[in-house]
Amino acid sequence: MTRRFHVHEAGVAEVRERGHSFIEFTLASLLLIVILGSVFKVLIQGQDVAQNTQKQTVALLLARDMLEEIKGKEFEEPGTSGTFGREAGEGGRNRSAYDDVDDFDGYGQNSPPRDVDGAQLGEFSEFARSVTVENVDAGNFSRVRSAGSTPFKRILVRVSSTVAGEADIVLETISGRK
Repeated sequence: MTRRFHVHEAGVAEVRERGHSFIEFTLASLLLIVILGSVFKVLIQGQDVAQNTQKQTVALLLARDMLEEIKGKEFEEPGTSGTFGREAGEGGRNRSAYDDVDDFDGYGQNSPPRDVDGAQLGEFSEFARSVTVENVDAGNFSRVRSAGSTPFKRILVRVSSTVAGEADIVLETISGRK
């Protein structure tokens, strides 16, 4: 701020304020820039968190949808005992013929995910789904049994993002013979 003193015939000076100096203006401008920069940085970070949360939610819903579809099927091929995997006529991207849990083993990495009839779910093009089904030991669910049938199967549904660096969603459940 600049101050000017005027000397009058009476002798003493009168003070008048004439505005701000260039240095004061510059400092105020820099302070404003720093504050606005911080606010914008927080807003951008908040937007990134919201987008990541939305993607994780979509991935979780895609995984749950597949898991519910699988759990709605028979435990084993109807009318048989001990067979594992797809039978004749059950294969490819079309899951409409899948009639038991282990038909879903090896299904996956469809980008974008597909509906039960094999049609692409294009609005989810940045995701891929895969399924693993394993026979597990009745006394230890972490031990995989490759031969024959067991009373329990582990189902893993993985939804991956096609965008590098984003975490996968994996849902796991144990299904038992009814």
